[in-house]
Amino acid sequence: MADAAAESTSPAARECVEKQRLLRMKLARIRLRRVEIQRKQWKVAELREKWLCSLQGIQFERSLVQEQRASVKSLAEHCTTQLEATSQMNAANDCFYIWHAGPFGTINGFRLGRLPVETVEWHEINAALGQVALLLETIENETPLQLSLTLLPLGSYSQVIKTVFS
Repeated sequence: MADAAAESTSPAARECVEKQRLLRMKLARIRLRRVEIQRKQWKVAELREKWLCSLQGIQFERSLVQEQRASVKSLAEHCTTQLEATSQMNAANDCFYIWHAGPFGTINGFRLGRLPVETVEWHEINAALGQVALLLETIENETPLQLSLTLLPLGSYSQVIKTVFS
């Protein structure tokens, strides 16, 4: 009876049935494609999550490196400042204050010299010469400078001895 019904159907009905079959096949392909696309979207979303986690890790490491770099830079600047300040210090300047008082040169406050108008006591001149002898010996010991004299810095009783090089 199904055969009889199929034979008795008109060509328009058969065309409609064929279109319906084609549309159902097209619908099935579209559904398959949709499922495929959803799978790909899930995979893309999963890869994106992994990528974001990786990116966050890299950004965290980058911030740590930047902080360390800033810390090292700050430390280097501090050390450079300390080095400059230290290199400008000179122990001789602190130990031997050389200046003048009126017409007299002074070392550590002791006047060097005498004038008929203003007399300076000999013990002060001798103390100043002792400071000069100590300064010269310090310079001779700290530099490659060699004097032709031997200095014996003994305060106001310092001595200068002529050395003969052979």
